[in-house]
Amino acid sequence: MVDDCGLSRSGDVTSVVYRPSDNDGLWTNMYLASQCYRYKVSGDEAAKQAAWRSFEALERLYKVTPPERWGLMARSVVPLGTPTGSGTWHNSTTPGYTNWTWKGDTSSDEVIGYYYALPLFHDYVCETDAERQRVMSMILGTIDYIMANDWYLIDVTGKPTTWGFWNPTQLNDNPVHYSERGTNSLEIIAMLSVAYHYTKNESYMNAIEYLGVQHGYLDTLVNWRIEYPEDQDYSDDELGYLAMGAFFHVRGSMPQRYTAYFERALARTWRLVAAHKSCVWTYMTQLWMGWADQGLLASAEEELVQWSLEWIDWSVQNSGRRDVVVNQQAARDSNTYSVDLLRQDERAMTQRWNGNVYQLDTNGQGMSEHDPTAFLLPYYLGEYLKLLKN
Repeated sequence: MVDDCGLSRSGDVTSVVYRPSDNDGLWTNMYLASQCYRYKVSGDEAAKQAAWRSFEALERLYKVTPPERWGLMARSVVPLGTPTGSGTWHNSTTPGYTNWTWKGDTSSDEVIGYYYALPLFHDYVCETDAERQRVMSMILGTIDYIMANDWYLIDVTGKPTTWGFWNPTQLNDNPVHYSERGTNSLEIIAMLSVAYHYTKNESYMNAIEYLGVQHGYLDTLVNWRIEYPEDQDYSDDELGYLAMGAFFHVRGSMPQRYTAYFERALARTWRLVAAHKSCVWTYMTQLWMGWADQGLLASAEEELVQWSLEWIDWSVQNSGRRDVVVNQQAARDSNTYSVDLLRQDERAMTQRWNGNVYQLDTNGQGMSEHDPTAFLLPYYLGEYLKLLKN
């Protein structure tokens, strides 16, 4: 699995302590996507091997759950007897996997990561029908499992996971889930589109009609990105872009009447996030629609050039700088944020794209080291687009 790791001694990368997390599947899928683009660009055998290692780790997350629940993936997995930490853990009962313990209550965050990365792996790395079938069993297994369970991801408990819901009752009628309405609508239409692309099975297109038109998911997904400052979640930017990436990868199979909704969603999203000058969102937007101007493309490359080689979670304190203007309106939490974007190598939040790039301070103690996926994915997207000059 790809994730950050603990350090038993501050700043000492030789003191690695491996540990599971809630989102091992998501981070591994994003790393897998980076290696798919790397292999597509270079044909490097090392990139292919890295992609396969990640895929097989993700495949294990499917195989450790009960076979009768194929399509339900674990959040994480560790060898039996390994300290697990928080969350609900289950010993695998699957033949051949009984020496593994897996983490349940999988979220929609995990699920959409698969629908972003697996199509890239299927199309760019797999070479044989047998290899592609392994990928398709995961793609179709999950969407079929969700459809068979009334648009919920059902855990081994027999109940929906906490965040695994795409049912109209939850998204349209439950005010508690107003902030998930747009993102989850975007996700499920993208997932169904991926399934339709590879199978041409009309049941998936009928499901898009049912959710998208009858229940308004297509209209909802256009406005998925929340503008209200106190409820902006940069993690949702990541999830939304992964969902749009899943759709745009297969849009050639989709009717223009559906594609138009995703184009409008991207246009609105890009208007809201372009000012962040994120290299990964810039390159994704450029790949799908070619909307990034030369200034933003230059800023994206500059961000990659500025990226620190240090991945250890050190303390960063920018709020006391006299050259930094604090944004008094950014009040989603107790953190302090800037009005203007700092250089990449000066920021507090630099290691993943689910953090607020305007955050000024962090209180790291040097007791963990992040994985480099946040850099690798935009870097290989830039290479794929032939945009990197330095």
